Amino acid sequence: MIVGTRTAVAVAAVLAVSLVVNFVGAGYLVGTFSHRPPPPPPPGVGFMMRAFPPEIRDAVRADNQNRPLVRQAARELNEARQQTFEAMRADPLDPARVKALFLVEQDKARGLMTIVQSSILRALETVPLTVRQEIGRGKNAMPPIPVDDGPPPPPPPPPPGEAP
Repeated sequence: MIVGTRTAVAVAAVLAVSLVVNFVGAGYLVGTFSHRPPPPPPPGVGFMMRAFPPEIRDAVRADNQNRPLVRQAARELNEARQQTFEAMRADPLDPARVKALFLVEQDKARGLMTIVQSSILRALETVPLTVRQEIGRGKNAMPPIPVDDGPPPPPPPPPPGEAP
């Protein structure tokens, strides 16, 4: 039996639509289940500021006195980190150079922290006690810093006379 041209066109159209729907569905599933979430941002100034109520965070952000200093200190810290990474990738590895760059990086991080803390102190002087009492509590609570204590200890041996 020969199928009429109208029927053949209708069947072809339905098959084409079905194929498109299947590809869209498959793309959605692959995209949904093969996508890893982005890594969390590294702890930094923003992470530290989570402990403070919005009134204090806003005052720190608005501290125009320290804004250029914070930007410069952050740039210097980023540059120090890049130099440290380059030294770590170098062949041959120079442990003394890496150690020296670690110290530079620590110094730059300490400088940035000092500037931010001076802004925090100025902000604290402008808010009432009720706001300061919210620091680190409730929605401002800081999650503990994860500590990897290594692998768990092995289980104790079975008592004498019992099979393992």
